[in-house]
Amino acid sequence: MSEPKFSFIVPVYKTELFLERCIDSLLDQNYTNKEIIVVLDGDDKIYHKVLKKYKESEIKILIQDHKGACAARNTGFKASTGDIVSFFNSDYIANPGMVRKWYTAFKENPAFDFIYGAYGWNAANMGYYASEPFDQFILNNYNYIDCGFPLKKEYVVEWDENCKSLQDWDFWLRVIKNGAKGFYLGNDISYVAELPRPGGLSYDSHGNWLERVNYIKDKLQIPINKIVVSSLGAANHGKEIAKMIGADFKFFPGEKQNDYKMLYLIGCYPKSIDQHSKVIAGMNPDCKVVIHWVGADIFWLRKFTFEELKYITGALTEKVWKHLCENEQAQKELAMYGIKAEVCVIPPYRNDYEIFDMPKDFTVGLFLTNKSDFDKYAKDMSIEIMLAMPDINWLCYGDAATKEELGQYPHIKYLGIVDNFTDYVKQCSCLLRLVHHDTLPLAACEFFMCGRPVVTNIPLDYAEYVNTGGTTKLNDWDVFGEGFADLKYPETKGKVIDIIRKLKLGGIDDHKTKTAKVFYDTLCDKKEYVETIHKFLKEKK
Repeated sequence: MSEPKFSFIVPVYKTELFLERCIDSLLDQNYTNKEIIVVLDGDDKIYHKVLKKYKESEIKILIQDHKGACAARNTGFKASTGDIVSFFNSDYIANPGMVRKWYTAFKENPAFDFIYGAYGWNAANMGYYASEPFDQFILNNYNYIDCGFPLKKEYVVEWDENCKSLQDWDFWLRVIKNGAKGFYLGNDISYVAELPRPGGLSYDSHGNWLERVNYIKDKLQIPINKIVVSSLGAANHGKEIAKMIGADFKFFPGEKQNDYKMLYLIGCYPKSIDQHSKVIAGMNPDCKVVIHWVGADIFWLRKFTFEELKYITGALTEKVWKHLCENEQAQKELAMYGIKAEVCVIPPYRNDYEIFDMPKDFTVGLFLTNKSDFDKYAKDMSIEIMLAMPDINWLCYGDAATKEELGQYPHIKYLGIVDNFTDYVKQCSCLLRLVHHDTLPLAACEFFMCGRPVVTNIPLDYAEYVNTGGTTKLNDWDVFGEGFADLKYPETKGKVIDIIRKLKLGGIDDHKTKTAKVFYDTLCDKKEYVETIHKFLKEKK
């Protein structure tokens, strides 16, 4: 099979400073079967000065009246002869080996019709634009696929020449509606771009933002939602919740003009309070702001002085209409900081929670992470417990860099990030969850709902509770209740080992697991949760 031909369509308008650099980067690729089509959107002599150095065999030059970038792309596509097409902006710079990398991705993933990933900014300390794995729901909210990434010719749709901005978002939505499937390259940067400039389409796209968003959504029959979810501290969590309640998801919804009726802010880490305040401040005055506090959020509050807390809670509560939390324990803790919250349980996202058969070999599930500046999940103690129990199989998940650390132990297997948590639960006999503070852990709920016991040091209904006794005094003015656990050496370690051995030797109490499932199925009622959130829209502010 011969290598496919790549067509690069380069629309040009007021980018004479970057054009030569762009073309040279495309020519300087270790891939020969390609064509470069430059479309001049309006005849300007300066472009001829730039382009005259190139041979006809290197680039094809087309000239049209000034009609805009979309028209230029359509003109270029009609003249293209390649199998794979890239609409490559004239202020982009292709990284060496980019085309070869794209070709390899197509070759190794023949079922996919386009590929996409990250691109960088051609400016100091700007980093790169990180894309994300494909999710139609998220793409309906905002675009994470740049126009420069390649797709098979048969899936190209005509660019909407009436679309003055958000053009690539509109394009990819229609490409996917046309049946195309995309392969995610990850955050390996393919090319770099100039920052948006005055006069450029990207720079000017903020004007009439709402009108342009609604134009695209109305055209493609995408629902215009009244609720927007923001989650700076736990983005994946926030996106799943947005799907569940039928809301938009945006990191900073207040950056652009909007008419949302409710902002639902989840994962409100006080250390990022300035960012959260910006999110809230950008919303329209009539928007109801609802904050949902989870366990880690409350844990962070203890790190601040009274004066700092006054600022934090003041900055939040000034414009917040309603506060929510996971249980009565969290409610009590928030009250200590002057925050009055209603109890509202966030349920797990999936619908496939049933009591699965136990694995043949007794196996304990465990979460490990390195991502915090505090050992909230008791990683060190958890590892000590695993090493002290070589006769037990351990199946770990999470974002901790422990493969090398734990790989030498045959009774420990580390999976890293788990995409399908239910499949993970099926492989475990129980969950060990040691934390310094939590309220209602989502992972624990999921284990209970799948008929699996949970060993933990925080009081949860139907859990194998590791009671270390007493509470922990944090400072002179603040004493947490039972939600803040005292992980003591060696008491906690010994008690955990005893409980796990009893579970292995004595077997799992079938009646208890079935009762726990019924309890947590009811507690984590998805329908009730969705109805509660939507009910807020109807309440008076």
